[in-house]
Amino acid sequence: MPRADAVPKNMQAVYVQTETGLLHGYIHLHPGKRVTDEMNHGDPFFALTQATVYGADGSAIDQSPFMAVNKSSVIWVRPDEGSR
Repeated sequence: MPRADAVPKNMQAVYVQTETGLLHGYIHLHPGKRVTDEMNHGDPFFALTQATVYGADGSAIDQSPFMAVNKSSVIWVRPDEGSR
């Protein structure tokens, strides 16, 4: 049962390059908002769901249903065009 105070959000598959590795998962955006809007929002963290962490050789080294990513460690974010 959904929470009464839950805000509907759109899921966008993204790649996230951090200082320590590459992540892939879904960022949750308020309707009408873009990934850049989420990154520029004042919160220091953003949620990444169905997250996969990749090693330097490109192999998946860890998976998690939820990950809180510190925006200050992000180098770049790009949509995963293949997951639309």
